[in-house]
Amino acid sequence: MKIILLSTLVGLTLPLFANEAKLIMVSAGAGLPEGVDFSAKPMGYEFGTKLTFFIEGKNLISFDKESVVADGWKLGSFPKVSKDGTQASFTITKKGNFMNKLDALKVAGTIALNSAEKTEKVTAAVTVKEEQNLGPYTVQLKIKAGAEWGNGVTVKGDLENVKQVTVKQDDKVLKSSGWGGFNQQRTYNFKGIKDGA
Repeated sequence: MKIILLSTLVGLTLPLFANEAKLIMVSAGAGLPEGVDFSAKPMGYEFGTKLTFFIEGKNLISFDKESVVADGWKLGSFPKVSKDGTQASFTITKKGNFMNKLDALKVAGTIALNSAEKTEKVTAAVTVKEEQNLGPYTVQLKIKAGAEWGNGVTVKGDLENVKQVTVKQDDKVLKSSGWGGFNQQRTYNFKGIKDGA
């Protein structure tokens, strides 16, 4: 696990300093009048401030979503890590109207990023009938008759350490259509998946 330091001074338009995590985007939303009509609300508007950071490294896997330590800041939605594990980005958010009230916004803190000295690739044919062990995980095929979405491989275990799930059907790599789940269980969805993938 790698601890990323956040040390940033932002003039709400210009990043002045960042350590390890490079500040690449700033968004600040002041409060709107109460009862503002939806058709007048700006696209993508959110009250508060968002700071987005970019990281480069090796064997990066995932962010520990509970690990942000920065006074009043929370991890934003959808932190991302590239498939090759060399690049990552994340956003931190804080509620409040900082527009025209501060000359600069200061942030100091840390976030944990899961990484590995090496990665291990494990494969197995999966079936609908039963779960089976695959490394430190249990896997099972999930297929709903007539469903376009929700068909894929259900994986249980410490999912923060899963870098990628690839499915082959008749030697053809299937296209991923995302995943759904919670806690230590996810279903990685693949269109066209069949028993024995």
